[in-house]
Amino acid sequence: ASPRPTQPRTARASEANLFYHVLNRCNARAVVFHKEDDYAASLDNMAEASVRLPMRIIASCLMPNLVHRVVRPHADGDLGR
Repeated sequence: ASPRPTQPRTARASEANLFYHVLNRCNARAVVFHKEDDYAASLDNMAEASVRLPMRIIASCLMPNLVHRVVRPHADGDLGR
């Protein structure tokens, strides 16, 4: 049987200075990071994004098919952006 499609969660309110566990998983748990350069590119993208919207990244874990991060937004609503 093929995996059923998943729907994204609705946006949650985010308050400044609270810690949030952010998870991003690929559809059908497909692998997104195939080689070391893929991991490096993800970190580079996060660094570029933090210039546009500063976000305190407390911890980050990149796995072959998902990304875990613990973040602490500076202002209310920053997490959604």
